[in-house]
Formats: sequence, C-alpha cells, structure tokens
Amino acid sequence: YIEQDEDFLKFLEKYKDQAGIRKKILNKSYAKAKETKKNFSLSDEEIENIFDIIAEETDELWKKCVKTCVKIKMWSVL
Repeated sequence: YIEQDEDFLKFLEKYKDQAGIRKKILNKSYAKAKETKKNFSLSDEEIENIFDIIAEETDELWKKCVKTCVKIKMWSVL
C-alpha cells in the first residue's frame, strides 16, 4: 500500500533530496575545517588549548562585569 501512495512517495523524494543537500553541506564544512586546521598547522591539543583560553578569558570578563555591577548597584538590571 505504501509503495502506491503518491503523497508518501513525494514526501520520500523530498526527504531524500534534503538529506542529500545536508550531507553535501556537512561534507563541505568538514573539508573546510580540515583545510583550516592544515593551514594553521594546529594539533588537536593546540586547538583545545585555544578553547580553554577563550573560556578562561570569558569567565574573567564575566567576574569583572558582576563585580562592577555590584559596586554601582546595577545587579538588578542584569
């Protein structure tokens, strides 16, 4: 019965087309990431360190912001 249902077949074709497009986009993204990694000659450990530094800086910035807001009594605004 499903094999003869035109609506289902249309849906299935549309789904397959969208899945193909998603796969192409993902493959392109992975290729670009691999190329960037190669261009900068970064190891996995170095990349992880970069993200650790970003997280650390973000945390420090947040702490400074909170401290300043408490000083000027703006905490209720945040």
